[in-house]
Amino acid sequence: MTGAAQVALCRICGEPMAPGEQMFYYHGSLGPCPKPPLPRPPVGGFLHMSADRWVELSKLASLEMQDALAEVAAQRAEVRRLHALLVAEADRFDSCSMAHHGDRIRAAL
Repeated sequence: MTGAAQVALCRICGEPMAPGEQMFYYHGSLGPCPKPPLPRPPVGGFLHMSADRWVELSKLASLEMQDALAEVAAQRAEVRRLHALLVAEADRFDSCSMAHHGDRIRAAL
């Protein structure tokens, strides 16, 4: 510690704690706080938003999620289309191979 001993202050009212209460954060074991509570600093962040702001953010997130899901569905449809083309091409290749090289392919299987 520095030269002067630190005085324990109540975290509610800001007043010095009485002897015997210095190990606590708040008055109470020897009586109530001698003064009204200190004003609380404003707290920001998501936990202290108004209900209207929560609804607004929820709607926005829902719209963004719908857009993302629509994009995924479009990509999935394109993948299915390309897969069908590849399968058709493979079938065509297999039928051509079987016609031209059927004996060698059968022997390799």
